[in-house]
Amino acid sequence: MSLISKTKIQYEKNGYIIIKNLLDQDLINKCLSTIKNLPPKVLVPFSEEAWGFGSLDEHKPFDEVNKKILNTIKSLEILDKNIKLNYLICNRKPGWIGPSVHYHQEVLLSKTFASGASHSYLRNKLMQVYLPLHSETSSNGGLRVITNTHKLDALESEDMICPQFGHKKRIKNKILDLLIQSDEHQLIDVNLEAGDCLLFSLFLVHASPSNGLPGERVSIVSQAKPIDFEPDQKIFKEDTDFRKSFVVEELSKISKKIMDPSRYMEFNKK
Repeated sequence: MSLISKTKIQYEKNGYIIIKNLLDQDLINKCLSTIKNLPPKVLVPFSEEAWGFGSLDEHKPFDEVNKKILNTIKSLEILDKNIKLNYLICNRKPGWIGPSVHYHQEVLLSKTFASGASHSYLRNKLMQVYLPLHSETSSNGGLRVITNTHKLDALESEDMICPQFGHKKRIKNKILDLLIQSDEHQLIDVNLEAGDCLLFSLFLVHASPSNGLPGERVSIVSQAKPIDFEPDQKIFKEDTDFRKSFVVEELSKISKKIMDPSRYMEFNKK
């Protein structure tokens, strides 16, 4: 059996594969040096610390990273070769305050990034990409997954507002409890090293804790998608309209609670 065939079998069995040392240290250093000089698109709320830099797929040296990821995916023959990377986003978790990311499946927001695609299509034609530029552990906010969840469909979730004040969907606590109580699933820290590349299913449950160490933790997130996919614009508009309205309505409710005159009174009792 060829190495390519073994890799494909491993991906289908586990829902993910790790490509070791996809980026060498020289390219990693170039990427880290570049983002130090880029104006951030997103800050960690209530701080001046950079959190996100937007999509950098055409920005040197990230264009080289884009090519390496795309060529690797094509060479493994897990997906059709007629693919592109949907985006190439660089995220930064600064030391001490780098925020956590809730447990989710990428498929939960597929009406935005692949409007109209069936779950079968998403399972077989798309792939998520994660590539750390710093070595990761649970202490600095590294990625963790719940094994064998790629075999499940979209799990029961709830709408939420993430720390960037955008709409997200997180898997409900009761579902997560049931998953890890089963012998089928385990919660594991992936513990990737700088330059490794994780390719995984859109159905795999994953999350990351906050960065509790002094050093920053920077990573690249991307997604492989068929070039010829045509999104359903009606579904896209309905979904994105809902997501925006949800945030506005929930923040309005929070604002009313904050302005309640009795707020903090329990700390000022005579």
